[in-house]
Amino acid sequence: MNEKEKKEFIQGKLFELQLLEKHSIEMQNQMQQLLNESQELSILEESLSDLEQIKVGKKFFSQLGSGVFVKAELNDHKNIVMNVGANILVEKPVAEAKDLIKKQIKELDVIIDKMKDQFGKIAIQTELIQQDLINAQSTLDK
Repeated sequence: MNEKEKKEFIQGKLFELQLLEKHSIEMQNQMQQLLNESQELSILEESLSDLEQIKVGKKFFSQLGSGVFVKAELNDHKNIVMNVGANILVEKPVAEAKDLIKKQIKELDVIIDKMKDQFGKIAIQTELIQQDLINAQSTLDK
């Protein structure tokens, strides 16, 4: 390999490294979103468990949004209303809702584990490219 080919090889490997870094950053952002969603679902599951313990007729504050609450009274602690998509609301027993949430958490965990495997593969690819760069650079310096 002549000097020009070696420099082109090095530039190509540097470009590959940049692409891997960009892909890694995008995956980290996606994984963080999935972890946040999983945490929110876990909190929701816990809240539903707490709901079952509250007595009917109990007065409390229900959050409408960030820092905005309304006074409410619990009329039913066995059923909830869930958005099942396309703004369709369906009444479900709390136990069924909790099972659905547990299923969603498990699905997110599977996706997160797959992403962790991908991170491992990216790390190996990065290491191999870095070794190629070191080898190419050392032959270029000779």
